[in-house]
Amino acid sequence: MNLIYVPILKAKLGELTALAELKKFAAEKIIPWFDISPVNDEKLEKLSNQLFPPIESYLSGIAAEISTVWKGRQIFLDMPKWSTNAQTEGGEHVIPFLRNQLESFRVKTNLVVDYVRWDDPVYVNALRGARLASACDFILRLVMDSDTVEELSEEEFVLERLNEITDTLDLDPVLVMVMIDFGDVSSQKHTVPDIVSKSEKAIALLKRAGFNNFRVAGCSLPAFISSAIKDQNSTGLVVRKEMSAWRTLIVQPGLESLGFSDYGIRGPNSKETGGASNANGKIRYTIQEQMFIARGYPLTEGLKGAQHQELARLVIASGHWATEKFSWGDNEIYRCSQGEFSGTSSDWISIDTNHHIHAVVHEVIEYKELIAAKRARQFV
Repeated sequence: MNLIYVPILKAKLGELTALAELKKFAAEKIIPWFDISPVNDEKLEKLSNQLFPPIESYLSGIAAEISTVWKGRQIFLDMPKWSTNAQTEGGEHVIPFLRNQLESFRVKTNLVVDYVRWDDPVYVNALRGARLASACDFILRLVMDSDTVEELSEEEFVLERLNEITDTLDLDPVLVMVMIDFGDVSSQKHTVPDIVSKSEKAIALLKRAGFNNFRVAGCSLPAFISSAIKDQNSTGLVVRKEMSAWRTLIVQPGLESLGFSDYGIRGPNSKETGGASNANGKIRYTIQEQMFIARGYPLTEGLKGAQHQELARLVIASGHWATEKFSWGDNEIYRCSQGEFSGTSSDWISIDTNHHIHAVVHEVIEYKELIAAKRARQFV
């Protein structure tokens, strides 16, 4: 498999539909990284009225839903918003439980090892048990929050911790991918040069520990669209800083194989639940190094969901539209512009995510080809 892109996604209807509708060209070049949302109180109460244990039912349901769109393929499994010692009613840690459920549905599941969460022995034992039981593969996640960035200056401590992770899980660091994850980089304090310099520092230290396969991730979209596009019924561009940083890094000697990742079209801090009362109509349309956003107004007002038809026309007229043949998402934008449907918030997560994945795959491939051509000319 020629892995081009790892989108970090919620295992929810919007994202799963987007994956189901991918063209073969794109589907064969990605491995989705699923950030599994904790069960909320409303869902837990509903499941408690059924015959089966609610947490086990919730996780089994997620596994079944993922398998309907990704059976026979690989995923990365991460549960960062769950407690490190979270268990099912049967006393099994939630991470190996969900992995076993996914594997039973023929979804090849690689587990994420979170560097920051390694302090909890329950978490460590759960991952070690999964490794011993099924020899599963792992990917290391280095969350680049302020504490981790500061800790990187204590090089010997970090190297000791990395060695402990690889020794405990019996991993060859050369074979382990490392996700250098900046999370939400939407605020002004996160600049492209800052992301680049911190990535360089992390990669240099990780190489000393034997790692050699890296990806950089981040999300420039804020949790609320109003933070990106101030005015209702307007359009604007958001710079995808994670993409600009990756483009800067990959041209450096020794980083030619650096991989790209991001959070799709809704970031790690976006709200996952809630009705239309505080949601605006919007289309998030990915273009090179930026995102074009058409923002409407609250979905409880005016034309409500039907406002998407005008937003779709704005995208098509923007000069950025890739035509309806580019992806399923683009075809849906065209259909909406013709008044064929309006769509719910979940529908637009599907549409925007589907276009985004296709756009990123094309962008990464084209930029790598451009770099390769430039290097080839240098040796002529």
